[in-house]
Amino acid sequence: MLKHTVILSVVTTLAFSIVGCGLASSPDGATAPDGESTLNTVEPALEEALPDAATLGVVLPSSAAKPGSQEGALVGGISEFWAHTATTSFRMNAGLAHILLPIRFVVNNIEPTYTGKKKAVWFGSTPLDPQQHLLVVRKVGAHYKYSVLARLKSEAGNPAAWRLRITGRYFPAADDGDAHGRVWVNLDTDLNPKTTGKVLAHWSNGASGRTITAFFFGYSDGTEGPLHQAAHFAIEPNGAGVLVHGIKGFDLNKGEEGKEALENAAMLSRWAVTGAGRGDLIANGGDIEAEGYEAAAMTQCWSAMTFKTAFEATAVKLPGQEPTIVKTTGNHDECVFAEAVEPSLPELGDEPAVEDDDIPEEATSL
Repeated sequence: MLKHTVILSVVTTLAFSIVGCGLASSPDGATAPDGESTLNTVEPALEEALPDAATLGVVLPSSAAKPGSQEGALVGGISEFWAHTATTSFRMNAGLAHILLPIRFVVNNIEPTYTGKKKAVWFGSTPLDPQQHLLVVRKVGAHYKYSVLARLKSEAGNPAAWRLRITGRYFPAADDGDAHGRVWVNLDTDLNPKTTGKVLAHWSNGASGRTITAFFFGYSDGTEGPLHQAAHFAIEPNGAGVLVHGIKGFDLNKGEEGKEALENAAMLSRWAVTGAGRGDLIANGGDIEAEGYEAAAMTQCWSAMTFKTAFEATAVKLPGQEPTIVKTTGNHDECVFAEAVEPSLPELGDEPAVEDDDIPEEATSL
């Protein structure tokens, strides 16, 4: 029989798999491209098109579970599923903010070399930085495009040496609509040999709330991976929300001899404005399948304010059969959401590819 504790370990594994991506960043004597320049004066709309930590941040109800805590599976203890939700939001906020550091570094440390109504360019470096940096923001129709590139100072003057690090789009809010955008980050082009992979994030903000979906393609920080995973947050204006987090190809049994097969897991966590909520998790493949099960599932409900577990159930599914509940604890009537919702994430698909207009024309002349 698949152990209840093994299923619980999926939650812990999921919680600590969201990246804390590392990008080293920073740009020598800035050379202005041809054209009118009003040095140091950037159109506010152009700078507002650049994403930052606030753009991609997630705020949850105040939690008794500190990020990273996993305090036992007992009814009456802090819910592991809520702890996972808090940890995932914390780590995704930190990870996405970190991979956007190249943008903030350039804007904060390098003077713009060209500004106009529809374009701003930052090009240069700082004395101790081994790289030159190029950031271009331009308005195209009703939306904005931006790209961040870098090359070693030793390769200055060689347009072919530019490496595309970040590119994205920003669509301002239309009448009564939500602003939205996407950002693509290539971790393979930074100077940290340990971080690899690519990140794609879609986001929207407005009167209807906030959504953020982040995909991690082949991510590795040098200690594990490469991992393919996705996380989706949807936060209503009143603070209620949903998290869906999935990961493919991870070792649930942490290298236990004879159990090296890789599993897949997805978890959906929902919470009301009070903070009370429910989490539903499904894991399959790997050693779960090797033990004869099609899937293993677990549910936890937690109470408002205290975020303590009020109900818990574990189930397994054999091929061709309905799921069988193997363990329940607590009172299901205390679940703020009575029914389970199967976790579902958009398919990761292929890694995002560079489009022709992601490379600004300045990269061919500087």
